[in-house]
Amino acid sequence: MAIDSQPASRTISRDSSRSRSAESAKEALLIQLVRLGDSATIADALNNPENAYHADVTTNLDVCDSEGKRALELAICLGHTEIMKELHKKGASITDSSGSGYTALHRAAAWNRLDCLRYLVQNDVNIFATTKYKEKAMDIAERYGHNECKWYLEWAEVRFDLMKFLKEMRDTVMEPERILGRLTKDDKNQTVTVCQEKLDWAEAAHDVTMEEIREKRREIENFLEHVIHKLNEPPVEKVHKK
Repeated sequence: MAIDSQPASRTISRDSSRSRSAESAKEALLIQLVRLGDSATIADALNNPENAYHADVTTNLDVCDSEGKRALELAICLGHTEIMKELHKKGASITDSSGSGYTALHRAAAWNRLDCLRYLVQNDVNIFATTKYKEKAMDIAERYGHNECKWYLEWAEVRFDLMKFLKEMRDTVMEPERILGRLTKDDKNQTVTVCQEKLDWAEAAHDVTMEEIREKRREIENFLEHVIHKLNEPPVEKVHKK
C-alpha cells in the first residue's frame, strides 16, 4: 500500500507549531515583547503605569530567554537598538555577563550590530572584558569577519588609552607624595590644565579617526615632555635645617 506522506507532513507541521507556541508561552512577557520588536509598545509598557504590562516588565528587566540571553541582549541580537536603549534607560544592565563571560558588547560584536556597539561604548562599558575563552568583543568581531565592528572597537581602545594616559598624568601631578618636589607650581598647573582640556576633547571625540587620536597623544607627550622627564628623575631630597 502506498503511504500518503502529506498528512504526516501536516501532522509534523502542526506538532512543530504547537511546540513553538508552548515554548513561547513559557517565555517571560518582556522576552516575548522584545521578539516582536515593537519599540513603541515596550516604551509604553515601561513608562506608563496604566499599561497592562507595566508591572510585569518593570520588575523583570533582566529576565532571560531559554538560551540565557537577557532581554537587553536579545534586543541587541535582533537589532532592536531603540528597545535596547529603552531597557537600559529604565535600569537594565549593560555590564552583566553570562556564565560564559559574554556581555552585551560581545553580543553586539557577534551579531554585527554597530549602532548597539556605539551606544554601549559611549556609555562606558568595559571594552576589555573577556569571555571564558579570553576573547574581547573585538576578537569576536574579527572572528566573524565583522570589519566595521572590529574597526570601531579598535578605535575605542585607542581612545581609551589616550584618556587613561591623560587621567594618570593629571592625577599624578596633583598628589604631592607622588611628585616629591620634582615639579614647580607652574609645571603642575600647566599639566592639569592641558590634561583636562584634552580629556574633554577625547570624551566628545566620537567622530574623529584613530590617526587623529594618536596624533593628539603625540602632541600632548611632546608638550609635556619636560614634565614627564622630571617625573622620571630621582625625588628631590629635603634639606633639613640644623
